Amino acid sequence: IDVLLGWSQQFAEDMEKDPELKRRMNLIKQVTIFHEVPLENAKEVFRRMYTQEVQAGETIVTQEEKGDCYYLIDAGEAEVMRTDPFTDKTSCVAKLGPGDAFGEEALLQDAYRNATITMTTPGTLLVLNKDDFDELLKSNLVEEISADRAQQMVTRGEARWLDCRYDMEYEESRIPGAPLIPLDRLRWDVHQLDPEATYVVYCRSGRRSKAGAFLLRERHIKAMSMTGGIRDWPYEVDAAPVDST
Repeated sequence: IDVLLGWSQQFAEDMEKDPELKRRMNLIKQVTIFHEVPLENAKEVFRRMYTQEVQAGETIVTQEEKGDCYYLIDAGEAEVMRTDPFTDKTSCVAKLGPGDAFGEEALLQDAYRNATITMTTPGTLLVLNKDDFDELLKSNLVEEISADRAQQMVTRGEARWLDCRYDMEYEESRIPGAPLIPLDRLRWDVHQLDPEATYVVYCRSGRRSKAGAFLLRERHIKAMSMTGGIRDWPYEVDAAPVDST
């Protein structure tokens, strides 16, 4: 309530002058990522987003292409198709609708899209360019900490580990006591986590974990990314076979 009241007070005058700003703000209020950034940043995001009209069957992002924009669905529906890099099997992993956002994982990692998203109905998207995303959202939502600091927090019970690598990486070795939710499943399996806990997310080098921490912060779960990943982890690792029973 406090967040929403703050937004209404901050933007009251602007909304009276700009009906489009009012419409966008009412939509973006649904997206929890914007509750985590300063109000002035959220306001600037509203202004910099541009509208893209899309048609049924139109592909918005394609798996393995470079990420350059962050998207918010204003109207319409889409499906998320992912091809498993190990089995080459393609399947639908999610359905998206108004108020759903996508595209952040590739921007946070400065990497390639991990899924193909295609509109199943005509619609409208609000689009934010990568430079604006980095300036207004990424810098305020992704907190990074060192391995030493992470170890101290977990040892004192102030945080829990979360491994966001692939299953095969986890099976090879892992930080003792760390559970696994691969990054490409984290968005859908977040219900497995304790919403009251703080998580230190790690991967191999620190790139995927930034996206993982961002996704958790979007969902109101306190999270931070460990720099350097398990590659630079100076303490013991668990290389024992994973018990799959």
